[in-house]
Amino acid sequence: MNGSKKNSNKFLNWIASNKNTTFLVVLFLILLNLVCTNAYFRIDLTKTKSYSLSESSKTLVSTLEQPLAVKVFFTDNLPSPYNTTEQYLKDILLEYKNNSNDKFSYTFFDMSDSENKSMAAEYNLRQVQVQQVTDTEVGVKQAYMGLVLVYADRIETVDGLTESSGMEYKLTSAMSKMISSTSSLAGLSGSVKMTLYITPELSDFNIANFDKVDSAVVDAIASVNAQNNNRITFNRVVPSEDEISELVDKYGLPGVNWNNKDGTTGTGTIGLVLEYKDAFRIVPVTLVRSLFGYAVSGLDDLSTSISDSLDSLVSKQVDVAYLTGNGELSLADKQNGAANLRSISKDWYNFIGVDLETDSIPTGVKTLIINGPSQELSDVELYKIDQFVMKGGNLLVMADPFIEVQNQQYAAYGMPPTYEPNPSNISKLLSTYGVDISSSYIMDEECYTQTDNQYGKLNYYFVPLVKQQTINQDSVITANIPYIVLFNTASVTPNFTDEDANGRMAQVLLSSSDNAWNLSKNIVLSPMAIQPPAKTSLKKESLSVLLNGKFTSAFDSIPEGYTEGEVSESKENSVHSSSTVLNANTRLSSGVQKSTIIVCGSSKITTSSVIDENGTSATATFLRNAIDYLNGNADLCSMRTKGIASSTFTIENPVGASLSKLFNQYGLPLLIVIFGFIMWRLRIARRKKIQLRYYPEGMSERLGEKPLKIKIEKTQKATKKSKKDKNDSTEEDTNE
Repeated sequence: MNGSKKNSNKFLNWIASNKNTTFLVVLFLILLNLVCTNAYFRIDLTKTKSYSLSESSKTLVSTLEQPLAVKVFFTDNLPSPYNTTEQYLKDILLEYKNNSNDKFSYTFFDMSDSENKSMAAEYNLRQVQVQQVTDTEVGVKQAYMGLVLVYADRIETVDGLTESSGMEYKLTSAMSKMISSTSSLAGLSGSVKMTLYITPELSDFNIANFDKVDSAVVDAIASVNAQNNNRITFNRVVPSEDEISELVDKYGLPGVNWNNKDGTTGTGTIGLVLEYKDAFRIVPVTLVRSLFGYAVSGLDDLSTSISDSLDSLVSKQVDVAYLTGNGELSLADKQNGAANLRSISKDWYNFIGVDLETDSIPTGVKTLIINGPSQELSDVELYKIDQFVMKGGNLLVMADPFIEVQNQQYAAYGMPPTYEPNPSNISKLLSTYGVDISSSYIMDEECYTQTDNQYGKLNYYFVPLVKQQTINQDSVITANIPYIVLFNTASVTPNFTDEDANGRMAQVLLSSSDNAWNLSKNIVLSPMAIQPPAKTSLKKESLSVLLNGKFTSAFDSIPEGYTEGEVSESKENSVHSSSTVLNANTRLSSGVQKSTIIVCGSSKITTSSVIDENGTSATATFLRNAIDYLNGNADLCSMRTKGIASSTFTIENPVGASLSKLFNQYGLPLLIVIFGFIMWRLRIARRKKIQLRYYPEGMSERLGEKPLKIKIEKTQKATKKSKKDKNDSTEEDTNE
């Protein structure tokens, strides 16, 4: 009994002493870990909220009508930076699940298992070569970095997840497209028709891959049908010569002609068409010419092409009007046109060409893109654009100050092109709305550079490099974009300040550096032909501007020739008048709804010179963000730019840069050591102060916890002496 009481007192004394601090801290951390395992909680301290879902993603997974499963095929133990990508993927999928309505699930598969590798191959996921460096060798490792989304009878693959930037955008876009396509497929009244038009006689011309066309198409359709509940019916057609001309006119299939041995002319074609009712898509299976003759292209990844065409055919994409008929960049031209602009936007938007000389802007369209007009627009065309804006329509304008004229005769001798003022009068509208476009090119010392073996460093002053310091970080369109490359751009300047009485607001999105100047005469765009002017002539220029508000019309009256709103008199709407036509004055003199207008001073940024078809460049991100913003999808902008921002070094002086580098490498660790030393000395001083106050004995000779030990020893001796005296007294009483 006394022993257990003694042990209990020892335990209580140990708990009350300072010896158990480490044990209690470790115990607290273990218990906290157990609690956090079951109670998920995280604080996202990143500037771009990289580890938090946007509202669009939360809404998407919280309103799922059917289960959505994510199968992740990601190889473990990859070297940096791919290992962090895997962890980010796990974190972001956990965010999706925590914000879902219990119909979202995900599974990570062990890629060391051969069965899982076979499953990944069946989903057409491809292995990526990853360089792996060890202590003894440098090698290459084959790794899977992709996932599969399964929703209803739809399957979507997201492959090549090699970096964390833009991952949420890729996942949410794929999920949204699946859900939209599933709803569209479920509502189809019939099957989607796939027709292969092929002329067998073409096999006589030794066309590469021609013998593989039939089997490749059949296999690809079977693969796509397996993912879409067999919604596609297939038919192979050998067209007659009369039918071939009709197919060329209707679908734009290539017509192939040849001369037979008997002197007659043969005609053939090859093409793959996907149709539903009156709409159709051309799957890119066509003849191409190479150094070794003709070949059939498009068979390598045919199932993906068919799947993309199906999505485009049945999904509910947003229509965007694209102005044509005035020398604008063509959406079909991949080399010098805006084909890549359409390519980076096709997952959400369907571009509709609109010639305002004969057509009107379709009802329901929110945005009109005006990209590089090089001819004068008629007053009727300008008026249609103006009234579109007055009704709340949005504009994305890329206008050039000059048009490039290349004399073919001089070009043969290596002569540069000449630059003539652009006759386009789109500035008539823009100036009224509140923005002016200069009649000059902007040159900037902060530009794209290249090193030449003969001439050394070449400065392309006509290709400004807009860095993060001059990119508006307060706008969702440009926030977190590290840099943007422009090309042959004019300055774009608001002609009013702040917010005016009409509620208009101007926001500069992109600016040059402080060392920019205008070039308007004797233009030769060659790095060796341009020299910067005196420093006093250099200044910052605005290169892209956003306007928002209700604008005033640029027209005082309806222009002559405009007939919209003219109604013929009939029994239903007759009036007592000598006129046989009623003129309905539908002109709006000012905006009835707020509109947004984004203006850039160059159409070159939409060409393959600046952006690729996959939209991987920062300039492509800017353009896509602008289109999203104008169509009410601002959430996609922040989603797309998560993780791509970088903290750039702003010190340009070499000495200052070196000192900053040394301070970051050695100064910060030294400051931490000094801080720790100071805290250690302050703790010792505090301990001494406490000991001097409560245990003053022997402090002149003893430090630390020795005074406490002295007092304990004295107390123990006094207790022993007291017990001894008591025992002696007891013995004396016994003897008596």
